[in-house]
Amino acid sequence: MTNITLKDVNYIYSPDTPYSIHALKNINLTIESGDFIGVIGQTGSGKSSLMQIIDGLIKPTSGEVLLDGQDINAKDYDKKQLRRKVGMVFQYPEYQLFEENVLKDVCFGPKNMGIEGKGAELKAREALEMVDFPEEFYLQSPFFLSGGQKRKAAIAGILAMEPDVLILDEPTAGLDPEGREMILNLIKRLNQEKNMAIILVSHSMEDVCAYCERVLVMHCGVLTMDAPVRDVFSRTDALRGIDLDIPVSMKVVTELRKRGISVDDAMTISEASDNILREYRRRRPC
Repeated sequence: MTNITLKDVNYIYSPDTPYSIHALKNINLTIESGDFIGVIGQTGSGKSSLMQIIDGLIKPTSGEVLLDGQDINAKDYDKKQLRRKVGMVFQYPEYQLFEENVLKDVCFGPKNMGIEGKGAELKAREALEMVDFPEEFYLQSPFFLSGGQKRKAAIAGILAMEPDVLILDEPTAGLDPEGREMILNLIKRLNQEKNMAIILVSHSMEDVCAYCERVLVMHCGVLTMDAPVRDVFSRTDALRGIDLDIPVSMKVVTELRKRGISVDDAMTISEASDNILREYRRRRPC
């Protein structure tokens, strides 16, 4: 079981200069195996800084980041432990693809971890199978793949290192609806079948509602909410107060309530349809 704990984490860009920005303010947070967490907030709210802190790409100005009880920023900490446990898929991860074929690209991570030859290839093949990547394209140049296939190959490159925690920054950006659903269903399957902790940074309230169980809301560097998805999106006024939208399903329910029709909260369009139909049947004369 992997556990990540942030204790009183602050991060300041360009400290002690006129350009200083307090990007993260006193963040306290725990992430455990099996969590499926959505992270939302306006541009500049601190989402990216928070993800980079968790992944060890930047060090907090103050506070601690503990992985299974060990401070990842301690001088004697072996960062390879972090790379084995926490993987990060950046926005447009296909820009990270660089090798002459997909299999070689996915092998890069395991080789970086000290696994050579057949061992690295085995890890790569397992990761590609995990994301349902077609075997006939293993030796294809990644630059000639479709957008969804590129995204899968890039995710496989991280999975080949067998992380317990997977951070994804807008993983469906630029994809068509079919590609979006394919990637999101893949992430959900990794969470359910591998007990992998997923941290999904997204501007899509619909995606967060449909897939996540817990939501972190960032605003001006402050973690303003950390609660189950239904609790967060029921706080409509608070979200709108920090310029965050609510899912279409919630908008429909809110509008119906304004018109005197009592409909239960709904996180997805499908759930809203069921709730509206239930209310219609209740009201319909016998």
